[in-house]
Amino acid sequence: MVGARSPRFRAGVKQGIVNLAVAIDQTNKSIVYVTEGGINDNPFTVPAFRVQGQTATSMLANTSNGSTAHSDSRGLVVDSAGNLWMTSDGGVYMRSNPQSDNGAWTGFNKGTLQAQEIYGVAYDSLNKRLAAAMQDTGVAVQSAPGSPLWNGLAGADGTNVFVNSNFHGNASAIYFTTQNLGFVNRTVFGGNGNQISPQSTSSSSFGPGVPVNCSYNGSGNGCAAADSSGSTGTIMSPFGAPSSTGPIQRRSPWLRGTMSLIASMETSSMWRRTRHLRRPPASI
Repeated sequence: MVGARSPRFRAGVKQGIVNLAVAIDQTNKSIVYVTEGGINDNPFTVPAFRVQGQTATSMLANTSNGSTAHSDSRGLVVDSAGNLWMTSDGGVYMRSNPQSDNGAWTGFNKGTLQAQEIYGVAYDSLNKRLAAAMQDTGVAVQSAPGSPLWNGLAGADGTNVFVNSNFHGNASAIYFTTQNLGFVNRTVFGGNGNQISPQSTSSSSFGPGVPVNCSYNGSGNGCAAADSSGSTGTIMSPFGAPSSTGPIQRRSPWLRGTMSLIASMETSSMWRRTRHLRRPPASI
Protein backbone atom coordinates (compact mmCIF):
# COMPACT_ATOMS: atom_id res chain seq x y z
CA MET A 1 0.00 0.00 0.00
CA VAL A 2 2.86 2.35 0.70
CA GLY A 3 4.25 1.56 -2.74
CA ALA A 4 0.96 2.51 -4.36
CA ARG A 5 1.29 6.08 -3.03
CA SER A 6 -2.19 7.44 -3.49
CA PRO A 7 -1.90 11.12 -4.57
CA ARG A 8 -5.36 12.01 -3.33
CA PHE A 9 -4.58 10.80 0.18
CA ARG A 10 -1.59 13.14 0.28
CA ALA A 11 -3.53 16.11 -1.11
CA GLY A 12 -6.90 15.68 0.60
CA VAL A 13 -8.13 16.81 3.97
CA LYS A 14 -5.50 14.58 5.63
CA GLN A 15 -7.59 13.04 8.39
CA GLY A 16 -6.22 9.54 8.19
CA ILE A 17 -5.86 9.29 11.96
CA VAL A 18 -9.64 9.21 12.40
CA ASN A 19 -10.93 8.39 8.90
CA LEU A 20 -8.64 5.71 7.48
CA ALA A 21 -10.53 2.47 6.84
CA VAL A 22 -9.23 -0.77 5.30
CA ALA A 23 -10.90 -4.00 4.15
CA ILE A 24 -9.56 -7.10 2.36
CA ASP A 25 -11.54 -8.65 -0.46
CA GLN A 26 -12.96 -12.02 0.60
CA THR A 27 -12.51 -13.81 -2.73
CA ASN A 28 -9.21 -12.25 -3.81
CA LYS A 29 -6.93 -11.64 -0.84
CA SER A 30 -4.50 -9.66 -3.00
CA ILE A 31 -7.05 -6.82 -3.25
CA VAL A 32 -7.32 -4.29 -0.44
CA TYR A 33 -9.90 -1.49 -0.27
CA VAL A 34 -8.87 1.78 1.36
CA THR A 35 -10.84 4.94 2.17
CA GLU A 36 -9.94 8.09 4.08
CA GLY A 37 -11.13 11.64 4.86
CA GLY A 38 -12.11 13.65 1.83
CA ILE A 39 -10.90 15.23 -1.40
CA ASN A 40 -10.54 19.00 -1.69
CA ASP A 41 -11.97 19.16 -5.19
CA ASN A 42 -15.49 18.83 -6.55
CA PRO A 43 -17.47 16.69 -5.66
CA PHE A 44 -15.71 16.79 -2.23
CA THR A 45 -16.37 13.12 -1.54
CA VAL A 46 -14.50 10.23 0.01
CA PRO A 47 -11.20 9.12 -1.57
CA ALA A 48 -11.64 5.39 -2.15
CA PHE A 49 -9.12 3.06 -3.74
CA ARG A 50 -8.81 -0.55 -4.81
CA VAL A 51 -5.19 -1.51 -4.19
CA GLN A 52 -3.58 -4.57 -5.77
CA GLY A 53 0.17 -4.91 -5.65
CA GLN A 54 1.70 -1.55 -6.60
CA THR A 55 -1.46 -0.31 -8.36
CA ALA A 56 -4.09 1.89 -6.70
CA THR A 57 -7.26 2.40 -8.74
CA SER A 58 -9.75 5.09 -7.76
CA MET A 59 -13.18 3.76 -6.86
CA LEU A 60 -14.55 7.29 -6.99
CA ALA A 61 -13.82 8.17 -10.61
CA ASN A 62 -14.34 4.67 -11.97
CA THR A 63 -18.00 3.71 -11.53
CA SER A 64 -20.74 2.64 -13.92
CA ASN A 65 -22.90 5.71 -13.29
CA GLY A 66 -20.64 8.42 -11.88
CA SER A 67 -21.92 7.84 -8.33
CA THR A 68 -19.99 8.93 -5.26
CA ALA A 69 -20.13 8.56 -1.47
CA HIS A 70 -19.90 11.01 1.42
CA SER A 71 -16.48 11.92 2.79
CA ASP A 72 -14.89 11.00 6.13
CA SER A 73 -15.08 7.22 6.22
CA ARG A 74 -15.30 5.39 9.55
CA GLY A 75 -15.39 1.73 8.60
CA LEU A 76 -15.27 -0.78 5.71
CA VAL A 77 -16.53 -4.33 5.40
CA VAL A 78 -17.03 -6.77 2.52
CA ASP A 79 -20.24 -8.83 2.69
CA SER A 80 -20.77 -12.43 1.57
CA ALA A 81 -21.97 -11.24 -1.85
CA GLY A 82 -18.75 -9.33 -2.44
CA ASN A 83 -20.24 -5.83 -1.94
CA LEU A 84 -18.14 -3.22 -0.13
CA TRP A 85 -19.99 -1.39 2.67
CA MET A 86 -18.73 1.88 4.09
CA THR A 87 -19.85 3.95 7.06
CA SER A 88 -18.97 7.64 7.08
CA ASP A 89 -19.98 10.93 8.63
CA GLY A 90 -22.74 11.00 6.01
CA GLY A 91 -24.21 7.60 6.82
CA VAL A 92 -24.02 4.15 5.21
CA TYR A 93 -23.03 3.41 1.60
CA MET A 94 -22.51 0.28 -0.50
CA ARG A 95 -20.20 -0.13 -3.49
CA SER A 96 -21.28 -2.97 -5.75
CA ASN A 97 -18.71 -4.95 -7.76
CA PRO A 98 -15.76 -3.34 -5.97
CA GLN A 99 -13.29 -5.54 -7.86
CA SER A 100 -14.13 -3.76 -11.14
CA ASP A 101 -15.04 -0.36 -12.56
CA ASN A 102 -18.58 -1.55 -13.32
CA GLY A 103 -19.92 -1.07 -9.81
CA ALA A 104 -21.76 1.88 -8.29
CA TRP A 105 -22.14 3.60 -4.92
CA THR A 106 -25.59 3.47 -3.31
CA GLY A 107 -26.58 5.50 -0.27
CA PHE A 108 -28.80 3.83 2.35
CA ASN A 109 -29.53 7.02 4.24
CA LYS A 110 -33.22 7.02 3.41
CA GLY A 111 -36.48 5.90 4.95
CA THR A 112 -36.10 4.82 8.55
CA LEU A 113 -32.28 4.81 8.60
CA GLN A 114 -31.03 7.98 10.31
CA ALA A 115 -27.26 7.57 10.71
CA GLN A 116 -25.68 10.80 11.96
CA GLU A 117 -22.91 11.91 14.30
CA ILE A 118 -24.82 14.25 16.60
CA TYR A 119 -23.15 16.88 18.78
CA GLY A 120 -26.25 18.50 20.22
CA VAL A 121 -30.05 18.21 20.42
CA ALA A 122 -32.60 20.86 21.39
CA TYR A 123 -36.38 20.73 21.83
CA ASP A 124 -38.81 23.38 20.62
CA SER A 125 -41.59 23.16 23.20
CA LEU A 126 -43.77 25.56 21.19
CA ASN A 127 -43.81 23.49 18.00
CA LYS A 128 -43.13 20.14 19.73
CA ARG A 129 -40.18 19.11 17.58
CA LEU A 130 -36.46 18.45 17.83
CA ALA A 131 -33.46 20.17 16.28
CA ALA A 132 -30.02 18.58 15.99
CA ALA A 133 -26.44 19.70 15.26
CA MET A 134 -24.41 17.07 13.40
CA GLN A 135 -20.88 16.48 12.16
CA ASP A 136 -20.61 17.10 8.39
CA THR A 137 -24.37 17.19 7.85
CA GLY A 138 -25.06 20.51 9.54
CA VAL A 139 -28.15 21.44 11.52
CA ALA A 140 -31.67 20.16 10.93
CA VAL A 141 -35.13 20.42 12.49
CA GLN A 142 -38.00 17.96 12.38
CA SER A 143 -40.54 18.87 9.71
CA ALA A 144 -43.37 18.08 12.14
CA PRO A 145 -43.75 16.63 15.65
CA GLY A 146 -42.66 12.99 15.64
CA SER A 147 -41.82 13.06 11.92
CA PRO A 148 -38.86 11.03 10.56
CA LEU A 149 -38.40 13.78 7.93
CA TRP A 150 -35.96 16.53 8.90
CA ASN A 151 -35.41 19.88 7.17
CA GLY A 152 -31.88 21.26 6.89
CA LEU A 153 -31.04 24.63 8.43
CA ALA A 154 -27.32 24.62 7.65
CA GLY A 155 -24.60 22.50 6.10
CA ALA A 156 -20.97 22.09 7.16
CA ASP A 157 -20.31 20.84 10.73
CA GLY A 158 -23.20 21.68 13.01
CA THR A 159 -21.69 22.07 16.49
CA ASN A 160 -24.39 23.63 18.69
CA VAL A 161 -28.15 24.05 18.60
CA PHE A 162 -30.51 25.45 21.19
CA VAL A 163 -34.03 26.89 21.27
CA ASN A 164 -35.84 29.84 22.79
CA SER A 165 -39.42 28.56 22.72
CA ASN A 166 -40.71 31.85 24.12
CA PHE A 167 -39.40 34.26 21.50
CA HIS A 168 -41.37 37.36 20.40
CA GLY A 169 -45.10 36.63 20.56
CA ASN A 170 -46.18 33.17 19.49
CA ALA A 171 -42.82 32.21 17.98
CA SER A 172 -39.72 30.18 18.76
CA ALA A 173 -36.11 30.85 17.77
CA ILE A 174 -33.61 28.12 16.91
CA TYR A 175 -29.97 29.20 17.32
CA PHE A 176 -27.18 27.16 15.79
CA THR A 177 -23.44 27.30 15.18
CA THR A 178 -21.07 25.65 12.76
CA GLN A 179 -17.43 24.71 13.27
CA ASN A 180 -15.12 27.35 14.78
CA LEU A 181 -18.15 29.67 15.12
CA GLY A 182 -18.03 30.21 11.36
CA PHE A 183 -21.79 30.67 11.49
CA VAL A 184 -23.83 31.74 14.50
CA ASN A 185 -27.33 32.04 13.12
CA ARG A 186 -30.94 32.22 14.18
CA THR A 187 -34.09 30.94 12.47
CA VAL A 188 -37.53 31.91 13.80
CA PHE A 189 -40.66 29.77 13.49
CA GLY A 190 -44.25 30.70 14.22
CA GLY A 191 -46.52 28.65 16.45
CA ASN A 192 -47.79 26.79 13.37
CA GLY A 193 -44.27 25.54 12.63
CA ASN A 194 -43.76 27.73 9.56
CA GLN A 195 -40.53 29.67 9.17
CA ILE A 196 -41.05 33.41 9.55
CA SER A 197 -37.45 34.64 9.70
CA PRO A 198 -35.58 34.83 7.45
CA GLN A 199 -38.52 35.18 5.08
CA SER A 200 -36.56 33.97 2.06
CA THR A 201 -35.39 30.35 1.93
CA SER A 202 -33.14 30.96 -1.09
CA SER A 203 -30.03 31.61 1.02
CA SER A 204 -26.97 29.43 0.84
CA SER A 205 -27.41 26.01 2.43
CA PHE A 206 -24.40 26.81 4.60
CA GLY A 207 -26.12 29.02 7.14
CA PRO A 208 -29.53 30.17 5.83
CA GLY A 209 -30.59 31.71 9.13
CA VAL A 210 -30.21 35.32 10.22
CA PRO A 211 -26.59 35.90 11.29
CA VAL A 212 -26.06 36.95 14.90
CA ASN A 213 -24.17 40.23 14.74
CA CYS A 214 -20.56 39.74 15.84
CA SER A 215 -18.67 42.98 16.39
CA TYR A 216 -16.38 42.22 19.33
CA ASN A 217 -12.70 43.05 19.05
CA GLY A 218 -11.00 40.10 17.39
CA SER A 219 -13.96 38.64 15.51
CA GLY A 220 -13.03 37.34 12.08
CA ASN A 221 -14.94 34.99 9.80
CA GLY A 222 -18.48 34.85 11.16
CA CYS A 223 -18.17 34.92 14.96
CA ALA A 224 -14.81 33.17 14.90
CA ALA A 225 -11.93 34.80 16.74
CA ALA A 226 -9.10 35.73 14.38
CA ASP A 227 -5.43 35.64 15.30
CA SER A 228 -3.66 38.59 16.95
CA SER A 229 -2.97 40.24 13.59
CA GLY A 230 -6.66 40.24 12.72
CA SER A 231 -6.17 37.71 9.95
CA THR A 232 -9.09 35.35 9.33
CA GLY A 233 -6.71 32.84 7.81
CA THR A 234 -5.88 31.51 11.27
CA ILE A 235 -9.04 30.66 13.21
CA MET A 236 -8.51 30.80 16.97
CA SER A 237 -12.00 29.71 18.04
CA PRO A 238 -12.37 26.05 19.03
CA PHE A 239 -14.04 23.63 16.63
CA GLY A 240 -17.12 23.26 18.80
CA ALA A 241 -17.48 26.13 21.27
CA PRO A 242 -19.85 24.98 24.06
CA SER A 243 -23.00 27.07 24.35
CA SER A 244 -26.08 27.52 26.50
CA THR A 245 -28.91 29.94 27.02
CA GLY A 246 -27.95 32.60 29.53
CA PRO A 247 -29.88 34.47 32.22
CA ILE A 248 -30.04 37.71 30.25
CA GLN A 249 -32.83 39.46 28.42
CA ARG A 250 -34.78 37.24 25.98
CA ARG A 251 -32.68 34.20 26.89
CA SER A 252 -30.15 34.97 24.17
CA PRO A 253 -27.43 32.36 23.56
CA TRP A 254 -24.08 32.40 25.32
CA LEU A 255 -21.06 31.11 23.45
CA ARG A 256 -17.78 30.19 25.08
CA GLY A 257 -14.68 30.79 22.96
CA THR A 258 -11.09 29.92 23.73
CA MET A 259 -10.52 32.82 26.13
CA SER A 260 -13.84 34.64 26.15
CA LEU A 261 -17.51 34.43 26.91
CA ILE A 262 -19.80 35.97 24.35
CA ALA A 263 -23.40 37.01 24.90
CA SER A 264 -25.56 37.94 21.94
CA MET A 265 -28.61 40.17 22.09
CA GLU A 266 -31.40 40.33 19.53
CA THR A 267 -31.19 44.13 19.52
CA SER A 268 -27.48 44.66 20.03
CA SER A 269 -24.13 43.54 18.69
CA MET A 270 -21.95 40.79 20.03
CA TRP A 271 -20.31 41.58 23.34
CA ARG A 272 -17.08 40.01 24.51
CA ARG A 273 -15.79 39.68 28.05
CA THR A 274 -12.92 37.88 29.72
CA ARG A 275 -13.42 34.87 31.94
CA HIS A 276 -13.15 36.61 35.31
CA LEU A 277 -16.30 38.71 34.73
CA ARG A 278 -19.40 37.01 36.09
CA ARG A 279 -22.20 39.27 34.83
CA PRO A 280 -22.58 41.35 31.65
CA PRO A 281 -22.89 45.13 31.92
CA ALA A 282 -26.35 46.43 32.74
CA SER A 283 -26.48 48.27 29.41
CA ILE A 284 -26.65 45.01 27.42
